[in-house]
Amino acid sequence: IADSAPALMWMAGLDKRRTYLNSRWLDYTGRTMEQELGDGWVEGVYPEDRDRCLRTYWDAFDRRESFDMEYQLQRADGQYGWIHDSGVPRFFPDGTFAGYLGACIDITARKQAEEQSRQSEAFVTSVLEHLPHMVFVKDARELRFVRFNKAGEELLGRARHELLGKTDYDLFPKSEADFFTMKDRQVLADGSLLDITEETIHAINGPRTLHTKKVPICGVDGMPQYLLGISEDITERKKMEAALRQAHDELERRVI
Repeated sequence: IADSAPALMWMAGLDKRRTYLNSRWLDYTGRTMEQELGDGWVEGVYPEDRDRCLRTYWDAFDRRESFDMEYQLQRADGQYGWIHDSGVPRFFPDGTFAGYLGACIDITARKQAEEQSRQSEAFVTSVLEHLPHMVFVKDARELRFVRFNKAGEELLGRARHELLGKTDYDLFPKSEADFFTMKDRQVLADGSLLDITEETIHAINGPRTLHTKKVPICGVDGMPQYLLGISEDITERKKMEAALRQAHDELERRVI
């Protein structure tokens, strides 16, 4: 039965040493039963995982408790794969402790996917943190901020922990919050990009003029889950444009 099971299975006696490993385990490691019995199986555990793996195993064994752990185990091809190892104490019919029984599944694909996800997240974070414009993300249901980049902190004059989890009504005057919320709901309802060429926002250091673009971020079901916004601070440009218009008007008056 153990040899036909899809999992890598093992048994240990009262001395914590392995007394049996099924054919799946031996096929996975490419080693013989004689090599793996006793403490031989430990040779295949990735060196940096070995102490943690044995400590978890021994501590659970001493307490007669079940355990779950993940570690890297060398495969028959010489590479290391990730396995999830679950062990449970076993007892004789009279209740006497008889050792442990364990089953392992290969989770290498899951671990690789998690690593790729971490790398992707790190890449996205790096890009967002280096953008010169404020980038923010709100959840689609309550319109609470779930992400802000460094430029957003600097523009609003608030630390990130002061912004996350808040709504516009927690941060800005009601008239502004009403406007932002209205535009957010419009974006989520229409499901398309909204370009707001000019809007005013009151930051800690005073009012700023922004050029903002908002777009819904949908889940696999096609429904909006988040709202992404990118705001360019055009305050200085607007001041410069106003100064140029004033200078132009004065020049025209002098000519007339």
